[in-house]
Amino acid sequence: MANESEITVGIILGHGISRDGNLPPLVLQRIRKAVELYKQGIIHKLIFSGKWSWRCRYTPPITEAGAGKMVAETLGVPEKDIYLEEESNSTISNLFLVEEKILLPHGFRHLIFINEPPLEPRLKLDTEKCLGDNYTISFVDSGYVFPVRELAEIQKKEQEKYNYTKNLFDHLGNLPHLKIYEAFAKDLAENFIKKING
Repeated sequence: MANESEITVGIILGHGISRDGNLPPLVLQRIRKAVELYKQGIIHKLIFSGKWSWRCRYTPPITEAGAGKMVAETLGVPEKDIYLEEESNSTISNLFLVEEKILLPHGFRHLIFINEPPLEPRLKLDTEKCLGDNYTISFVDSGYVFPVRELAEIQKKEQEKYNYTKNLFDHLGNLPHLKIYEAFAKDLAENFIKKING
């Protein structure tokens, strides 16, 4: 096995979990792709990130990351090669907490995100701003195909999220990762969570 500075880690971000703890088809496909790359030796470790979304209105019996780990193990990935981050509730917190809790302590520098093309532009923006030049980062298509009837709406929402996120990044300027995380957490609490909770 390569030393830690040479290890490539596959990062699987959450994208929802049901009330009874099941992952959606999109995430299951991400996991299958990650395991395929793991078995090919392209990825050496898997990182699952996510508690559950801030939008979640119920408490699942397991975190998104924990459920992902269970699936990966059933597909043949040993526990020793799986890392979990189980506190985040948004993409920005995914990235910050993965860096703080896993990447920095273990010296991992080579990252592959398993994602889908319609969601990739915002993820690329987020990783650029939250992880910076400290890592070599690539993106692999999970192979999940969005239903045609949903694709246009997904693309529209992603563009809106991208524009909002970019505007906030532009406003913040070049800040340390912790300050970016804190600013986005504050924005989320004040402009989204508070409105939902009334």
